[in-house]
Amino acid sequence: MSRLISTTRSICPECLKQLPARVVEHDDGTVWMERTCPEHGFFQAYRWPDAKQYKRYCARALPATAPAVTRPMTAPCPFSCGICTHHVRRPTQVGIELTQRCNLRCPVCFMAAHDDDNELPTEDFRAIFQTIRDTAGGDCGVNLTGGEPTVRDDLPDIVRIGREVGIQAIEISTNGLAIARSKDYLLELRDAGISGIYLQFDGTTPEPYLATRGADLLDVKLRAIQNCRECGVQVVLAMTIVGGVNEDQVGDVIRFAIKNNDVVVGVALQPAFESGRFDVKRSKPLTMGDTFALLEAQTDGLILADDMVPLGSSHPLCDSGTYLARTPNGYTPITRGLSHEDYLSYYDPHSPQGAVLWDIAARTIPQFEGGLSLIIMDYMDRSNIDLERLEQCSMFHATVDDRLIPFCSSELNDAQGNRIYPSLGRKEGGSQ
Repeated sequence: MSRLISTTRSICPECLKQLPARVVEHDDGTVWMERTCPEHGFFQAYRWPDAKQYKRYCARALPATAPAVTRPMTAPCPFSCGICTHHVRRPTQVGIELTQRCNLRCPVCFMAAHDDDNELPTEDFRAIFQTIRDTAGGDCGVNLTGGEPTVRDDLPDIVRIGREVGIQAIEISTNGLAIARSKDYLLELRDAGISGIYLQFDGTTPEPYLATRGADLLDVKLRAIQNCRECGVQVVLAMTIVGGVNEDQVGDVIRFAIKNNDVVVGVALQPAFESGRFDVKRSKPLTMGDTFALLEAQTDGLILADDMVPLGSSHPLCDSGTYLARTPNGYTPITRGLSHEDYLSYYDPHSPQGAVLWDIAARTIPQFEGGLSLIIMDYMDRSNIDLERLEQCSMFHATVDDRLIPFCSSELNDAQGNRIYPSLGRKEGGSQ
């Protein structure tokens, strides 16, 4: 027996045909999304562990700021992205896939990175940066990703091109091998104009890396962080959470970040989703709601489930967060006890990606001295994609034909594992 919470639109995970969907509460209080394909039958996707908490959290949604530049819709969602006229929220971060190559072969990789040197030339990225500036503005954050972006010898040149075009914040997503190996290389990236490092960081012991990355990389991560400290480059730790692998280390990662808050400015928790390569067994899929519970259970009262609020840049189910303000008495979530009305009054829709709560803290805390940003990003794949969520995405990937594609569209695979949108980090005609 299930009780209807809301309706939405999804797709069949087999044929990708758009379908009406129902969000329902089961008798055990869990929340699921259901849809039926005339050809392939009934599908359901787990969405949240507690229906009461789910409804309370979703009620805290924030108003949308529409994109300034859109294109006519020419096919059913999600096959007409670019940004289409149905899209509800403006871009706040755009990823650029520089390459499909990587110096690791991680069992968990939503990019399914592989050997392929058929890449775009350095100068071609100037037009891509210009598209981002023209479509989303120079204050839109840019994340250079791959594959592994540091395998490109011209990465500092690409960063310089972005800064010349007028992009204000350029972050590098990396496994950390290159910046751990060479402080000189990190200094070159810093001097080229990067704003920070977005570092894979799946736990504080070797075991999670053996499962998710195929090697014990803990020492590499620690050296990379130390080099960033010495070079004055800020770090955000990106933890991919896989049930049965490292979900018991969420609290440890938060404590590690606090201990290293002189260089680590944020933690991004990402429940694993099945796009690209997913060659690891997990006990169950984890969602944003499950991550709330992990935080409350593992942080000794520092972070409660109700401290996590929608960030406003995307749909509430896409990203949430809090900000742990540093005080003489320790760290305190600025959202603790914050009413929705007060949040609405403080909220600035023009805050950059990830800075909404930092901006509120800076305006409301006397003698504010910084702290730690904490966000959860709950990505979707073909098993659970919600098209109404997709229409509110604020994280995009750039393409070579002057389009910006919502992140979960850009990573969407068909049943054979092929992406419905080709990777940017390669020239047309290369091998998949």
